[in-house]
Amino acid sequence: MAFHSFSAPVAILWSRGTAHIGDVERALEEMQTWVRDKGLSPAIEAAYPICYGAIADPPSSTVEEARAAFIEAAREQGKLRGE
Repeated sequence: MAFHSFSAPVAILWSRGTAHIGDVERALEEMQTWVRDKGLSPAIEAAYPICYGAIADPPSSTVEEARAAFIEAAREQGKLRGE
């Protein structure tokens, strides 16, 4: 599987400290854990189609759009490191 790497990793709070999420696939995995823990939130609901669009063939969104959507979802969940 090809990974769709972000221009810079996104630092999030994680159970063992800080995790650095560096690609769309890992961002999707992380958001799925948040949905299991807290349910579907507006920012995650908005981020899913953007992230899946970035890994689609042909893509309907860019990797950087997916990164920005993931940041908003992390912020909404209180998981964005440094905020």
